[in-house]
Amino acid sequence: MKRSIVLCVVISLLIVGCGGGSRGNSREGTIVAPATPEVTVGSQEPSVEAMDESSAADTVVVLVPQTVETLDPYLMTTVNPEDSVAVHIWDTLIWINDDLTLEPRLAESWRQINDTTWEFKLREDATFHDGEPFDAAAVKFSIERAAQLEGGVETFASDVDLRQVQIVDDYTVHLVVGEPNASVPYRLASVEMLPPAHYGSGAEDVTPVGSGPYQFLRQESDGSVVLEANPDYWQGPPVLPILVFRPVEDPALRVKHLIEGEAHLISGLSPDHIGMLETDDTRVEIVESTRRLFVGMRADTDGALADKRVRQALNYAVDVDILIDELAGGYGQRYGSWVNPPHDLDTLAPWPYDIEKAIELLAEAGYPDGFPIALDIPTGRYYQDQAIAYAVAKQLAEVGIEVQVQPYEWSVYVRDRLIPKETAPLFLLGLSSRGNGLEDVANLAVDFPFNPTRWHNVEFERLVAEAYATFNESQRQALLEQAQAIAYEEAPWIWLWRPYDFYGLASWLDWKPRPDGLISLYKPVVSE
Repeated sequence: MKRSIVLCVVISLLIVGCGGGSRGNSREGTIVAPATPEVTVGSQEPSVEAMDESSAADTVVVLVPQTVETLDPYLMTTVNPEDSVAVHIWDTLIWINDDLTLEPRLAESWRQINDTTWEFKLREDATFHDGEPFDAAAVKFSIERAAQLEGGVETFASDVDLRQVQIVDDYTVHLVVGEPNASVPYRLASVEMLPPAHYGSGAEDVTPVGSGPYQFLRQESDGSVVLEANPDYWQGPPVLPILVFRPVEDPALRVKHLIEGEAHLISGLSPDHIGMLETDDTRVEIVESTRRLFVGMRADTDGALADKRVRQALNYAVDVDILIDELAGGYGQRYGSWVNPPHDLDTLAPWPYDIEKAIELLAEAGYPDGFPIALDIPTGRYYQDQAIAYAVAKQLAEVGIEVQVQPYEWSVYVRDRLIPKETAPLFLLGLSSRGNGLEDVANLAVDFPFNPTRWHNVEFERLVAEAYATFNESQRQALLEQAQAIAYEEAPWIWLWRPYDFYGLASWLDWKPRPDGLISLYKPVVSE
């Protein structure tokens, strides 16, 4: 994911490259799209499977904690709400589905021609909202615009060392990369396809136009983004006629609006809201997210954190179980590897709380009395983020480490701290994941955009580079597991936990949350 940053952190990080190394011994086969579902166009009622007709609303209001700051897909940095709005307006060539596996979207199939050339066969029945055809020219335009847009965060071209987009015919495209890269399909899944005439006009403020299931209507003065169903969508017209993504910062207000029927889906809730929303009219959906919450440690300085014994000591000094129980209501999954299953090295256990071991390691490293240090944190970004930071600081004080917590508003945190990699020696962050083990491992690569640890291990970098160039899945997984073992020992993060996401929704709404935090509400009208 672009932003995988998925990074992923959101940056939400999705905040989102490595290439080179030896060649793999096998190729992934051609992936073929499933048949388009049978659809009924027009005013026919949606199927009962999709919605309870007696209680369904023409307009579904989704309340989100933050405002959509941009309507250009290549400038978006958040999974929710920005990417969640984007998936309704724009299609991508490849789709990462609810199970976080790849499936065809505007590309009917793809395959490798050789180590550095990928072929994509395109759908011939998709059009953009303004009537422009979707074809190979649109693919070339979109990918090249993503690479050239000033201030853009879509890093596909640089991530895969893209050299050329070749139009073979109207519905066949070749992508040529500089080095073998097994992650090309996953990375491409973040690049929205745009109509060339509309976005190539040179206008500064371009109305959002895509080929997705919904068309942009307007953005209101309160920041709400209003979308209407695209009746000509190639997968079938959507069941829900109108979607509204409305920012409401206060979670109590989001809950109030849902209970009173003024909203139908709310995100960014906490465990405290579960009881009040389990009613006949509303319900709660809970999912363990793929986001990894951690405290990063700057390992590039001449100070204490350059010594891995100190970084290990900080892990031993933090009682993560207590933090989960007291600050997350018990909803948090500790992890030994930052890589999400099934690609994690499952023999890596979460670091145990051992204050005596922490003191011993600090003394060995020459810091028997501890040291002062600063911790950067974003405010209001993660549930209980400030409380987590101060609790970690309090625990580290037990081993003599005096932490000064430095809060930042999220946009400032991203712009001034994360992007230039100029954080304090400690920083709080959460990285999202779209289920690609290779990308998860690369979150700790030195050139990963949102890795301010600046930790650099030659063997780790070699293994990651070789994994990118290895197309045999089992061989690639073996390389990734070796890399995970190295990073676990080196401890560039204080490993915390994977949070749970909580959603409230109207009882009639047929929707299940995704572990990556993306809100997708498209369902086609189907014939009975």
